[in-house]
Amino acid sequence: MFESPFSESMIKRGIEKGLIRVKVHNLRDFSDNRHGKVDDTPYGGGPGMVIKPEPVYKALSKILGIKANAHR
Repeated sequence: MFESPFSESMIKRGIEKGLIRVKVHNLRDFSDNRHGKVDDTPYGGGPGMVIKPEPVYKALSKILGIKANAHR
């Protein structure tokens, strides 16, 4: 799914030159929900869905090697 966007334009050139490295992580792996749900309805209602901050925070904490509860 993500191969195509990362194999085009500036991203592709950056990877080829060794300036950036792209690694995809599955946010569902960081969800507290037993179904791995990472999205929710927008605050105040309305159309669409938003990504919950908790799985993103947990993923970034693991990737960056930060203790997940250190900033609470």
